Amino acid sequence: MTSSLPDVIFVEDDDALRTGASQALELEGVSVAAFADARAALEAIDPDFPGVVVSDVRLPGMDGIEFFERLTSLDDGMQVIFTTAHGDVDMAVNAMKNGAADFFPKPYSVSRLAHSIRRALEQRALTIENRKLRARLGEQSTGQMIGRSPASLRLERIVREVARTDADLLLQGDAGTGKSHLARQIHDLGTRADRPFVVIDAGIFANEEADLLLYGRDPSVALSRSGMVERANGGTLVLDSIEQVPARASARLISLIDSRSFLALGAERPRPIDVRIIATTTGEKSATEATRSNVRGLLNRLSGITVALPPLNERREDIPEFFRLFVSEYEQSLGRRASAVSEAEWHHLIT
Repeated sequence: MTSSLPDVIFVEDDDALRTGASQALELEGVSVAAFADARAALEAIDPDFPGVVVSDVRLPGMDGIEFFERLTSLDDGMQVIFTTAHGDVDMAVNAMKNGAADFFPKPYSVSRLAHSIRRALEQRALTIENRKLRARLGEQSTGQMIGRSPASLRLERIVREVARTDADLLLQGDAGTGKSHLARQIHDLGTRADRPFVVIDAGIFANEEADLLLYGRDPSVALSRSGMVERANGGTLVLDSIEQVPARASARLISLIDSRSFLALGAERPRPIDVRIIATTTGEKSATEATRSNVRGLLNRLSGITVALPPLNERREDIPEFFRLFVSEYEQSLGRRASAVSEAEWHHLIT
């Protein structure tokens, strides 16, 4: 396709309707490339097409349903909107069940169609953004990190050095600078890459069964179970946001760090554990007065190697990439898709 890609590939065999609807969509601010048949349209579409396909169901030669199947085999994230005569509504509804974005019975409102196209364009943009992000994350599994700013490149060199060691680490940086993601990168680059990676978030300590979740119940007692610490054996244990660890819990963590052993509930003696510990923190100043002295004890034990993450105002060009990463993670955890980000919103993020 040309470098100036249309918003819409519009397929309609009725000459008058194709011309009239295309012109009306252009007036709505939607750029259109119009085709009289599906085969010609298909030749103009590749898997990276960022636009939307609007197609009649009834077409000469290849009909709209076969066209839809060809498009989804090309890219199952393609956004397709059907227009249909009254008798073909059931076919269009079935297509929507199989992934079509919308359908409009004829005669239809062009302004409503344009509104649906804009929604589909946002969805398509999100699909492509996420695909690029997943590809980038795939590259990172071989060692490439997020961020290409000078500050991020300096951080990458440091990370590659510390990943080769098996020493405990403290990752310190402002909220949103990617500490948890960096912990995973260090694990993946290190000698324990094929071993467990377990993250303990400080929020777990608010759970009344925190000790059970963390340290488990000894096999010698009823209802025995392994805890998160035991499941990390041989791999990496991440203590996320340690400045938020309450005083009552810090003593057991300090014992774990010092002795590399833990005491399960109901156990008579500690059990040894082989883990590399990576802690993340925004710093002692973020701790409350009640927890500050205990946090200082944790920080002192883990700060032998400290990696300071540069603040985002030193790497503004990386902000869109971090934003896409966080959005992708939340989408996966919530099972929902976020809307696409406008140019104005991107500008606001990085200024």
